[in-house]
Amino acid sequence: MTGKRILIVDDEEEVAMLLAELLVAEGHEVDMAKSGALALERIRRQRYDLVVSDLVMPRMDGPGLYRAVEALDPEVARRFVFISGDTLGPIAREFLHGAGRPTLTKPFDFDEVLRVIRGALRGG
Repeated sequence: MTGKRILIVDDEEEVAMLLAELLVAEGHEVDMAKSGALALERIRRQRYDLVVSDLVMPRMDGPGLYRAVEALDPEVARRFVFISGDTLGPIAREFLHGAGRPTLTKPFDFDEVLRVIRGALRGG
């Protein structure tokens, strides 16, 4: 399942670069955006097979990006994976439950990242 186009959305450049390196090594083409607003611009111009988005970011957070994409193109919204810190508040937990999309927890276990990404790319 290589050769997919993936957008990583995270305001922490180190996190985005780490994920990008891992996914490029798997044969994927990776773009990055530092905010939900920049990611939304990219999604409007480019088709992505998967969007990997942090939940907490300034200006437009992960839930805000997801809702905007869901209104724009529900098919793309079904191709999201979220990134979260290890502690989630009730609002974030409720959002993730409602969205029904996979979540990766920081700090990352690289085997888990690859398993989740591969599953999401297969439509799981």
